[in-house]
Amino acid sequence: MAPTEHDKAVGARLRKARKDAGFETMEEAAARYEWSPNSMKSHENGQRGLKLHVARKYAAAYGADVHWILTGESRRAAAPELQVLWLPIYGEAAGGVWREGPDEPLTEAPEIAAVSGTRFAVEMQYARQCIGNSVNKHVNNGEYAICVRLDGYPGGPRDGDLVDVARYRGGQREHTLKVYRIVDGRHQLHADSSDPDIGDTPLALDNGEDGVTVEIQGVVISATRLFKR
Repeated sequence: MAPTEHDKAVGARLRKARKDAGFETMEEAAARYEWSPNSMKSHENGQRGLKLHVARKYAAAYGADVHWILTGESRRAAAPELQVLWLPIYGEAAGGVWREGPDEPLTEAPEIAAVSGTRFAVEMQYARQCIGNSVNKHVNNGEYAICVRLDGYPGGPRDGDLVDVARYRGGQREHTLKVYRIVDGRHQLHADSSDPDIGDTPLALDNGEDGVTVEIQGVVISATRLFKR
């Protein structure tokens, strides 16, 4: 089936977003984020319709406006002059397993560089290092997920968002990174990996265990490597 004019226009904006993000070729972006070059090609050529959760993945990686990619219209307000900000690091999170850690800045860790100009208040942002490959379609092993605290993220997480999840039990606080999904009206947390050896057993937000609380702590808006001052 020939691509529609709408899908070709979406693909053209997606291609522009990639190049604006500094990836001159699809192969560069595919290698950086471990994406399928064939899928990228079909999206950019308009041969395959772009679903919302996929568009969000591209937008997060490219620092683009997902609404603009899909419609050509921007919902972003005029951004202030960009400047480097320094965000606190709140420890580690892992997919597939839980890692114990505090919900306060690590005193022995450096801060991490992020860029202003997003619609989220700086004081609501923090970083958490990703350990493992279970969400490497979003954040690679060793990278730092830049998160917005849940109470600073308007409307709360949406289906397909990557989230920082906390579990409280026996006085311990543990963290993991998962993809938030709504499946048959149920709120679930999933892995999203390019590694075929990593399975995906959904984690329910309400797991029913006595004395155990699982809740979303923040929503991931970008990922970066550590740049020391």
